[in-house]
Amino acid sequence: MIGLLAVFSACDNTGKKETNNPPSNTETNTPPPAPAVLNYGVQNGGAYDNDFFGVKLTVPDDWYVQSREENAAREQMGNDVPQPIESLQTIYLLQAYMHEPGSVVEYNAGINMVASNLSQNSTGGNVDDYMKELLNNLSMTRGYSITDRTLSDVVVGGVKMRSATGQVTIEGIKISQQYLAVFRQGYAMQITLSWANDVQKNALNNVLKTAQFY
Repeated sequence: MIGLLAVFSACDNTGKKETNNPPSNTETNTPPPAPAVLNYGVQNGGAYDNDFFGVKLTVPDDWYVQSREENAAREQMGNDVPQPIESLQTIYLLQAYMHEPGSVVEYNAGINMVASNLSQNSTGGNVDDYMKELLNNLSMTRGYSITDRTLSDVVVGGVKMRSATGQVTIEGIKISQQYLAVFRQGYAMQITLSWANDVQKNALNNVLKTAQFY
């Protein structure tokens, strides 16, 4: 009986046990995380992560990754006054090569990832239109050959991207390229792989397998 009284005395009239623990901070005092803003992403060694576009991938530690200053020199080309990231038509997110530029190799294979502002782009409202204009522009560029304009689906990091291929001749060397694109956050995210032989192609595909969209 004493034991039963002890149990019931800890309960209210409804039979529910009373608790005096205050609400946890996670329920009352922790604000939700602020949404990510447009940014260039974070490069840490070979690991790249951009929380605005929700993408990350990793290149081997011995590859050459261009610095933000090197990328800015390309995306700001022609601007007398440096433009803020929101005003840029093309944002250079990641440029990585198997060797340091200037190395004595047949061809320095690499991967690059850019984001094209769709509000400043003349393409239609879907990825296929964007890819078709890309292939048209490349076909009019010296050295490029776009013999097959077939578009296909390739799943990269859990996201379906549209894919096309082309070739470019640089100093007599035939370079193969794969172009991948997906629309995210009002931008066309484009990944380009460039290689001269199967060894380089396999190395680039291994890098692409590390990509994750979130």
